[in-house]
Amino acid sequence: MSQMKLLRLPPLNLYGRLCLEEYILRNPNLYPHSYLLLSRHPPPSLTSAVTPGKPRTMVLGIGGKLNQHLSPSASNITCLKRFTGGGTVITDSKTLFLTFICRPTFQHYNETQGNIQVGTLGPREIMSWSGSLLSSYISPLLSGGMTFLSKENDYVLSNDMKVGGNAQAITKGGFCHHTSLLWTFDDNNMEVLREPEKRPEYRKKRKHGEFITRLEEYCGGMGVEEFERLLGGGLREEFGGGGEEITFEGWEKEWDDWCWKPKGTRNKFIHDC
Repeated sequence: MSQMKLLRLPPLNLYGRLCLEEYILRNPNLYPHSYLLLSRHPPPSLTSAVTPGKPRTMVLGIGGKLNQHLSPSASNITCLKRFTGGGTVITDSKTLFLTFICRPTFQHYNETQGNIQVGTLGPREIMSWSGSLLSSYISPLLSGGMTFLSKENDYVLSNDMKVGGNAQAITKGGFCHHTSLLWTFDDNNMEVLREPEKRPEYRKKRKHGEFITRLEEYCGGMGVEEFERLLGGGLREEFGGGGEEITFEGWEKEWDDWCWKPKGTRNKFIHDC
């Protein structure tokens, strides 16, 4: 049975993080454990995986088409295509990224269901598992009786306002499930998004700015650093002794080769304006 380990990251940008997630997922012999990643990141650059670029980033799923998501009037933005499926998000340095990479042997104990073989779950079951788990640690941090839950393919509050989506990649070596939690955001960032053709039912006919919200507005004045510390600490305790922290030290050379070699990562820069 693989253990869940909390991976502390160096100051990578979002492109570097996505490459690292894919590198871990696709190399189970090198990295046999399951991993939790929780952090914020500066935006990417077209020339380096570790230097800042434009202040905001549009990230499309592996099958996404730029002309269906990016407004023609958009400027000062970098667009990436990630290695997982899912929808399109706009991120900046205020976005909190959370990732589970689970091996097929990973189990998690649940009081209702006992030991769940998490690593072999399908897409909907993964979302249900992660939503229940995150709710246990995020809901107590919210004020006004608000709760955090998963609904359809999103993470929402109990007022049906979205605070995060999800994207997944499932391989023989396990799965990657990640989300971008909207701690706060610039309203102008959302204006570069076209309205999607496919929408969740709970969204109804609401425009983009009417169905997303900021987590910080429901956390009683808490700062993002404190929120990240409490959530990360709670999840580390959840996984018991297996929740130990590990660092990125010693991985740099292999990861850097993966980022930039032609047949390496499926993450791609697709547009910069």
